[in-house]
Amino acid sequence: MSHPVIKGLQQLAERLMPGSSPRRKAERANALLKTAAQAMQHDDYDSARLFYEAALEICREIRSQRTIVEILNVLGTVAMYQDDFARARSYHEQSLAAARLLGDSTVLAYALFGLASSAHVQGADDLALRLCEESLELRRSLPKNELVAAALVQKGSIVLNLGDRVAARALYEEALTLAREVGYKQVEAVALNNLGYMTQPGEDCALGRDYLQQSLALDREAGHKRGVAYSLNNLGDLARFEGDYAGAGALYRQSLTIKKELADHWGSAYSLEGCAAVAAGQGQLERSARLYGAAAAIRASLGTPLEASKRGDYEANLSRVQQALDPVAFRSAWEEGRAMPPEQAIDYALS
Repeated sequence: MSHPVIKGLQQLAERLMPGSSPRRKAERANALLKTAAQAMQHDDYDSARLFYEAALEICREIRSQRTIVEILNVLGTVAMYQDDFARARSYHEQSLAAARLLGDSTVLAYALFGLASSAHVQGADDLALRLCEESLELRRSLPKNELVAAALVQKGSIVLNLGDRVAARALYEEALTLAREVGYKQVEAVALNNLGYMTQPGEDCALGRDYLQQSLALDREAGHKRGVAYSLNNLGDLARFEGDYAGAGALYRQSLTIKKELADHWGSAYSLEGCAAVAAGQGQLERSARLYGAAAAIRASLGTPLEASKRGDYEANLSRVQQALDPVAFRSAWEEGRAMPPEQAIDYALS
């Protein structure tokens, strides 16, 4: 049975656009989809989900198979933004299964891209890579080059997590060039952010900082809060690598403030880990252990492990805290952090 709000949305659309013919129902579904897209633009994912689900029921009723595939895919994206990665995976799997039956290359490429995203975030990178490569091959055969640029960024992130930094950098750079050629600023910003994200402790941070500042400027211009938050977090990493703990802490807190507004707990885990490393660098060892524990609890609850490319830095900092604290004190502080709800942990990091 449908959610009462979904039924209400469908009934409202019917009153505004009366008629029972498939054409009129399709018009109602399109109206709901437009409203859902507007909700997404305003980061209102709860409303977007309801509008998409209302449209989905109508499309299933009139058997609009292509639109069903597209809605399932975007519902997966909405679920990822809501930190519900199991639901995202389910929607993306349904979308891909339906897309394979449909036989439309464009729709199939989107569905493959969606499931690859879910699998990658959950750490299933071998599966993600297979899906991404199939999507990329299809997209290269299509006329829209911006679709290729997005798939290149996705593949770069997957192979980076699989340990191939050289291939990842090449893919990001190819995506950046292509995105600039076609004027796809959203993917340009992501490619720049990811190039900056690749910087490791001990490396020259100047180039990475330039990439991230360019990404930050593009996202601020577009009003893309999530992208702004991620660039700020990565800039915090670079400041920390250079020993500027005060500057790093300020950047992590700016990032975390935006993520709190977006209820982005997945992204918040990175900022909590950054704040934990800063606290360790400033000698606040028990605070550091609490923050590490809080971040670990979020990752465990979401089923989203830290990427392999970041584990070296994470483990080195955590090990220093463990070695500097009495084992009982460390375990006590760690468990205090693990017991914090995400909102409490975020507020603690911001205090």
